[in-house]
Amino acid sequence: AEAIQTRRTPRHSITGVDTIDVFKVGDFHAGAVTGVAPLADGASVATCGVDGTLRGWDLRTGTLAWKRTLSSPQTAMAAASLASGSAVLAVASKTGVVRVFDAGAGAGAPPRLTLRARLMSSAPDAMAMNASGTILAIAAPNCSCWFVEMASASAARVVGYMTLPARALAMAFSSDMKLIVSVVGSEVCAVTPPVAGFIAPAGLAIPPRDARLQTVLVDTPLVAIVALAGFTDAPVIAAVGADRTIRTYALPDEDPLWTGKRGKALKAKTIAPDGMGKPGGGLVVNGDVLATAGNDGGVAVWEGAGGSGGAKRTRMVHDSTQGGAAALTLVPGGRLATAGSDGAVVVTSAPGMPELVVDPTLLGACADKAAAAPAADLDNYDADDEPTVGALAMSAHAVSAANANAAADADAAAAEAEAALSPEAALARDATAAKIADLRKRLEDTILRNETADEREKIPRGDLLVDQEFRAQLVAEGEKRVAEVRRGVVMENLRRDYAASKIKEECWDTMEVHGSAVVAFKTPGLAVNNYPLKKEDRAAKMAARVAFLRRVEMAEEEFLARPENGGGEDIFSLKIEVPKEAEEVVDDPAAAAAATAAIE
Repeated sequence: AEAIQTRRTPRHSITGVDTIDVFKVGDFHAGAVTGVAPLADGASVATCGVDGTLRGWDLRTGTLAWKRTLSSPQTAMAAASLASGSAVLAVASKTGVVRVFDAGAGAGAPPRLTLRARLMSSAPDAMAMNASGTILAIAAPNCSCWFVEMASASAARVVGYMTLPARALAMAFSSDMKLIVSVVGSEVCAVTPPVAGFIAPAGLAIPPRDARLQTVLVDTPLVAIVALAGFTDAPVIAAVGADRTIRTYALPDEDPLWTGKRGKALKAKTIAPDGMGKPGGGLVVNGDVLATAGNDGGVAVWEGAGGSGGAKRTRMVHDSTQGGAAALTLVPGGRLATAGSDGAVVVTSAPGMPELVVDPTLLGACADKAAAAPAADLDNYDADDEPTVGALAMSAHAVSAANANAAADADAAAAEAEAALSPEAALARDATAAKIADLRKRLEDTILRNETADEREKIPRGDLLVDQEFRAQLVAEGEKRVAEVRRGVVMENLRRDYAASKIKEECWDTMEVHGSAVVAFKTPGLAVNNYPLKKEDRAAKMAARVAFLRRVEMAEEEFLARPENGGGEDIFSLKIEVPKEAEEVVDDPAAAAAATAAIE
């Protein structure tokens, strides 16, 4: 949405009417902002929203740096850690389309599309990217978890999917190769994604041996999670419970302790004395400092490891009546950036928050990427009927399986026919096959010798044919079929041309204003049509009026001719009563003129 500012100016010197000048002061999201992430230059953030736009904001000026318009509402955003030297950014849409971008130019230029794939038919439940920006995980409503591998910021591919025990509530990477997922039913899953370069089998379903899944019960469902630093073998996570408490959990460090849903529920390691108003806006950690954003619009910084010391500072930054904060991230300068359901993007100070580290290589590459010519984006519009990657893979797998079955059936039929042959028939068949093979070899040798012969001795390829008569017969039959097809095509074209000319003559040439439409490129099915007008045929119009008047005259004559309306008299008689003295007109011209005057 564009914000405008008006200013009344003095009356116009000619018209005498007050004029109003309009100034554009901003270009902002229309509707909820659903994702926010820092960019590679360390001085800007990217946001996405339900208005279908991806925007970059310069934190130094608070103004819009760039905007990319996508074709459906965006519901989630994930990004790599700036400290890792990766500038990968990903967004997911309401239609289930996931896009991966190279955002290495920061505020200098819009990000470049690396991958677009429709992984599901609706918005994802959760999405997370590991710190190095090499793996993106997306949880779908059907309990599948998709993985996208990014070899670099400009190279990404869909790896495949695995199945979670229930729908995901939240997810976060505890290390580059360990994904922690909170699912419905108070379970926490530890997932080891496939190794780099893994190729999923047909259908893209990742076998359990290639993506390890372990689960454990916890004492309450977790609606937001984040991994605490310094723990690798046994991850420690901070989480927001469904009861609005801030908790930490030490996940099992041995395989037998991952007891699944039937085991004993894992108890929280710490529980903060203060709770959140309305959880759901996000959870981030930097060092030992934890920050949260809630659907009540509040942003809080918590004391102690994992927030165990309670809320230290709380500030209301979004409208709670419209859903409060929807996403939260760290930005340089010890600050927090929040995306609000009220359409606002807010940057707020967070005293005590450690500085966010940005890899120097990212800063050095920003200017070069911003100055580079924009790459051609192969982005498509998000359509509800677009097939998902999984559906396409399953379809291809079904076709491949059908072909394999057909080949197996053919081999089996050939084997049965082989077994049914008598010894004499088998010998005759083998002899015929050997003779054909010998003839083929001799012919191939002859062609090869001819090809390698001297130009003066080489025989044209057509003269090497053994049966010229049969060749001529085949050519004649082909020409005959071609002539029949050509004749049919010509007749069909004539029929269509005649029909088209008649339609044009009656429906197009007769129009004064031809029908036309303005069609939207980004909204399929949206069109605005004009109002066609026919040419005015004055002769036909006059003939129609004369015919109408004649019909009125005939109806009046018929009515007055009825007996009850005095129809015995000729009401249309043109007879003129001539005076008697006019009948005795003499040849005298003067007398005739006087008689004529008397008649008049």
